Amino acid sequence: MKASQKILRSLLNYLKESGIQFSRVSSDKMNDRAVAEFSFDLQNPPCILCGPFQDKTKEIISIAHEAGHVMIYRKMNREQVRAYLCAMFAAHGIGLAGISPAGQKFILLVEAEASAKGSAILKEVGVTHEDLVTVKKLMARWYATYERLCRKDVVIKMREKNL
Repeated sequence: MKASQKILRSLLNYLKESGIQFSRVSSDKMNDRAVAEFSFDLQNPPCILCGPFQDKTKEIISIAHEAGHVMIYRKMNREQVRAYLCAMFAAHGIGLAGISPAGQKFILLVEAEASAKGSAILKEVGVTHEDLVTVKKLMARWYATYERLCRKDVVIKMREKNL
């Protein structure tokens, strides 16, 4: 990604201006990872936690995707938050393949929306059209990892819906 340090600074400024909390963490479990941390208590704001990255492009894209999750979360009501967090908790705890088709569909929807919002953020902070192609390809690969864990009928329905 061209001018990755400048883009990263712009992205972090965007998060700050948007009121999205961001924190760097130094943990082996967080190497090359960024995650959004949520609470069932809507009074506690979500926070993006980011470990050290070897690849600045992946770091920028990961942070933007997680910011997309935060933006989605902010628009949810209490019941939607509960369903979202329970589905994510279950998916991470027992595996995406172990949750209901409705839960799988919900997670696929949220992941696609988080990537779309993350791409829009990156465009807003100055990522070039050429680099946005790279962003979309990487996010599509990440999304495909979720699809591989879901039931085939769920994936087919989601693909039909998105066409």
